[in-house]
Amino acid sequence: MASKAAAIDFSKILASGLGKETTAQLVAFRKRSDEARRLLNSLKSQPATVDFAHYKNVLKNQSVVSQAEKILNDFKPVTYDVSAQVKAIESFESAAVKQAQESATKLEAELKDLKETLSNIEGARPFDQLTTADVIAARPEIAKTVEEMVKKGKWTLPGYDEKFGRRVLHTGGLSAMLAVPHVAAPRRHVLRMSPIPRGPEVEPPQPTVCGLLPSMSTNSLFSGPFGGGTVPADDVDDKFPSMLNRDRRTSVSAESMMTTPSEIKETECHPKTKDQSERLYASLGDNVIFRQLESEQKEDVISAMREWPVKKGDIVIKQGDDGDYCYFIETGSLDVFIQPPGTPAHEALAAPSDQLGQKVLSYGPGALFGELALLYLQPRAASVVATSDCTLWALDRVTFRSILAHSDRKRRLMLDSFLRQVPLLQSLRDDERARVSDAIDVVEYNTGDVIIREGDIGTKFYMVVNGVAEVIKAGDEAHPVSMLQRGDYFGELALLHRAPRAATVVASKHSPLSKLRVAVLEEDAFTRLLGPLKDIMNRHAETHYGTTTSTMHSASSDSSQPPGSPKSKAH
Repeated sequence: MASKAAAIDFSKILASGLGKETTAQLVAFRKRSDEARRLLNSLKSQPATVDFAHYKNVLKNQSVVSQAEKILNDFKPVTYDVSAQVKAIESFESAAVKQAQESATKLEAELKDLKETLSNIEGARPFDQLTTADVIAARPEIAKTVEEMVKKGKWTLPGYDEKFGRRVLHTGGLSAMLAVPHVAAPRRHVLRMSPIPRGPEVEPPQPTVCGLLPSMSTNSLFSGPFGGGTVPADDVDDKFPSMLNRDRRTSVSAESMMTTPSEIKETECHPKTKDQSERLYASLGDNVIFRQLESEQKEDVISAMREWPVKKGDIVIKQGDDGDYCYFIETGSLDVFIQPPGTPAHEALAAPSDQLGQKVLSYGPGALFGELALLYLQPRAASVVATSDCTLWALDRVTFRSILAHSDRKRRLMLDSFLRQVPLLQSLRDDERARVSDAIDVVEYNTGDVIIREGDIGTKFYMVVNGVAEVIKAGDEAHPVSMLQRGDYFGELALLHRAPRAATVVASKHSPLSKLRVAVLEEDAFTRLLGPLKDIMNRHAETHYGTTTSTMHSASSDSSQPPGSPKSKAH
């Protein structure tokens, strides 16, 4: 055992990063071992026998020496079996050494991992410089999830299938679709202009956004039948149904527009009369792409549209050409022509102005065409020719996407500032508040509009962003229960207790603003993100609605009774 103890390098073991308890046990064991070894060595240096004759000659009290001699002679050594203790000690030594080795191995692995993490942090690029390939390399499960969503048709453009037919997924898998070349630094992009004029074609207006813009990748995602121009669904079915399977270059490219604040440039503003703005606003509201934009975004789009005069006979859009612009017709008329099915894109693009194919429909004032070019980089699927002198309003893709990026950043900043002022959300962390912000839709209501109605089944939660809302109980509409202003919320009880709405909320006529803006959370997002705040909401209900949790449960039970039951009448 002593040889084994001597073979242990305690200095190395204690420096290997063991736990405090293990280290203390080893130190105590080492101390006891050293003390025992010292006493043993001291005992070995003593004489093996006692010379009692010597002590009798030296000491006067010889009786004491004789008594000690008698005791020694009568002493019989007793042997103790300490094998169990020795075995326990050896087992402890073995376990301690093994634990020390395991701890050393774990520490080395953790240190290696920390070094790799530090290296990743030091060499990390800003998020807005990451490519899709970088994200997929770091999180491969994202690629699988996205590919399954696309295959199952969960990623769709509202109204696209009804208007243009079914999209077809490109072969090659998600890796081929999302492959993005690495770009070391932002580059200056200039809108592609045709280098060789082709007869009386109209060159698109100059870009309204300039300066450094982020790198654009051309990643083919879906095939679309009509590259940029818009055709009513009935006309598609009646006039050229075969276009849905036409053998031509129909790849749609989605562009990356991850921008930083310094990269978003102010768009050029082009003045318009009130009547012009109203016509443009109405046209945007009827279009599937612009319909979902908020009022401020639509106003920015209208402001960015530049006037573009066109002469009779000019080709505004040429089939097979890359689409960059969307057009709104202020005055004049235009015809749409389609080449025979199967015509290669390069032949359609090279066709002379008098051989553009079959006329399929005409456009007049108020029409909007070419809008898909704002979303996808794809070749035009038809030619559009002016049949009279026209005045168009044109919007390019880069300006449109910049407007969206800029408004989205403004929206995020606005919502973050707003949510920090909502008393209910004061206890949320920044990341929790950000998730709430991402799930919110901002909706506007005119004065007098009913937002929720007492007794209805609730599926949404509301927070007042701007304006004033009135809380009204049935039978006493002239005296609002409460006035809700910025930061106040409502609609939560119906979601918390699965009960009908406890009160009616309308956009107040006494608000200094013409519109009421509210932030809306759908039921699933409300439950997931704000469920833990249930107690605070219940106390809020007693103050603002004059109701309690018990009455809400009672209302829920009443609403489930047959229409003629007593409880239903009482409710």
